[in-house]
Amino acid sequence: MIRFLQILLLFPLVLSGQTTLTLPFIEDFSAYTGNPDTLKFENEGGVYINNHYANSQKSRNTATFDGLNQFGEPYKQIPAGGNANFPQNGETDYLLSLPIDLGGLAQTDSLLFSFWWQKGGISDLLKPELEDGDSLQLYFLDKDSLWQYVWPLATSKNNVINATSGDNFQVDSVSLSEFFLHENFRFMFKSYGTLTSNYDIWNINHIVLDSARNNPYLTDIALGKTPKSLLKNYYAMPYNQFKVDIQSELSTDVNSTVSSVFGVQTIVKDSTILITEKFSGTTLEETTSNVDQGISGAYILSTGETKDLTFTPNTNQIASKLNAINNPEEAFYLETNFTANFSDKIDTNNTFTSTTVIDNYYAYDDGTAEVGFGIRETGSVAVAFELKEADELRFIDLHFLRNGVDMNFSTITLRVWTSLAGIDGATETTTAVLTPVSLIFTDYQINKFLTFELSTPIVLPAGKFYVGWDQVNFTDRLLIGEDLSRNTFDKVYQNIGGVWNQDWQEGTEEGSLMIRPYFGEKRILSTGDALLLNEQKETLAYPNPCRSYLTIDNYSGLWENYTLMDLNGSPLLTGKLEIDENRLDIDLESGLYLLRVSNKFNTQTEKITVLAR
Repeated sequence: MIRFLQILLLFPLVLSGQTTLTLPFIEDFSAYTGNPDTLKFENEGGVYINNHYANSQKSRNTATFDGLNQFGEPYKQIPAGGNANFPQNGETDYLLSLPIDLGGLAQTDSLLFSFWWQKGGISDLLKPELEDGDSLQLYFLDKDSLWQYVWPLATSKNNVINATSGDNFQVDSVSLSEFFLHENFRFMFKSYGTLTSNYDIWNINHIVLDSARNNPYLTDIALGKTPKSLLKNYYAMPYNQFKVDIQSELSTDVNSTVSSVFGVQTIVKDSTILITEKFSGTTLEETTSNVDQGISGAYILSTGETKDLTFTPNTNQIASKLNAINNPEEAFYLETNFTANFSDKIDTNNTFTSTTVIDNYYAYDDGTAEVGFGIRETGSVAVAFELKEADELRFIDLHFLRNGVDMNFSTITLRVWTSLAGIDGATETTTAVLTPVSLIFTDYQINKFLTFELSTPIVLPAGKFYVGWDQVNFTDRLLIGEDLSRNTFDKVYQNIGGVWNQDWQEGTEEGSLMIRPYFGEKRILSTGDALLLNEQKETLAYPNPCRSYLTIDNYSGLWENYTLMDLNGSPLLTGKLEIDENRLDIDLESGLYLLRVSNKFNTQTEKITVLAR
């Protein structure tokens, strides 16, 4: 209760210089990932904006509530040697709006606050246990600056209790009485659950507050599911391996979903699908997808309905065009864009872009760990990869979770094998690399990989090889990140008691382990929501909002240049970035600006708010 009381004390009133919002308030989180938008919400609370944890989401990206803070660390880490079977529960994430001006309005103006919610998400491992007190609650700030609990109550409470974890999103709404019609109105979602992991999750989307509303629906068509990789077997693979036979590596099935949050049946024109190679600007394919409803060039969506958008890429055409590109970088950056052709309230969710990286590493995962995988005993874990021609292995990336018992400074033995006895016809286990490494999480971040450079690069022959680790003397499991967007568990093996096998414990989630072998120098091109080695769009600059100066954090050395622009894209400040903190003295009118950082491969843009001095 202490953490929630702190929220009540810290945020009842408008702070000096703080933005006050006006109606309508509409947020579906489709324009960004990571932390909530600081133009609408307080920049804290631990809520994670993403398109990975929800199941059957109506729109791209949801706000996920769990037991991890904004850095991906548990609110309460179980000390080394502790018992992970006895997790602690308490207040976890919260999402707190900036003040919204409802002054001058009356109850007759029919103000309605609506949202879509989901209990649990993509995995049953993450579902809330209501008997343990797990919950999601909504509060409104009244005229007396007191927080009032408004949802779930009565029928809505029964709906929450009876909802199946990971089932379809449900829409709910709360009418605003006169007690909430004041200049400093706020709302807050708050979750309660496990403090030691990302379990007990809730997802919300399509938050709408406006007047003159008689139902909770919105004029909006949205793309939801992340389009699959253009690769058949991986999310990323080395350029020289891909070039051996491009067409055989391409997927013949790429899809997304489209949903309606209308209150009436809707006819939508065909969705446009565009595939491009971004380095060269080459259009690889452009087509449309028609959900067959007997209407040529369109499809019908009923209220709340979701349909699949699926198309089969012309792999022969794509391969031919890629082979024709003169590419001195020896890398491809493939972009697949779906666009729903419809005019509605939210245009940022009408298009969805996914990327496929062809660079110098293999990845089965998409850069996000929804759950973790590990063995409970002394033994080994190995993941199979395959080379089409010999190549030189130089780095290995792994992402481990900090869920449960603290494994910081633990030691494992990193291994590379060229054969596993009893697997793929091999009669013996052959080790090519064996090196003890320490797992240091002092700079831990959401989905950030630990990088291990081999002291001596090793040339692996064409054919299968296996990357993994030995663990010894562990009282609990060391959890490697596991991505559930694609099931490649047929490539994962364990050795417990001297025998390699795939005899997994009952209830094991089958996805893709976050382990990546690199065949060349590390570069910033990578899979996931961001094109960074650490797989996360971190906050670039602070303070934000700012007044007279702005600091750009470039300790990672990933970025080379910066540009501060107005909303029309006109440059106001430009320069080179040092591998350090970079302070910019600014003298600008109050308002919203854009900060863009870049390098030869990529750019990243962040909104910056400048306050009056």
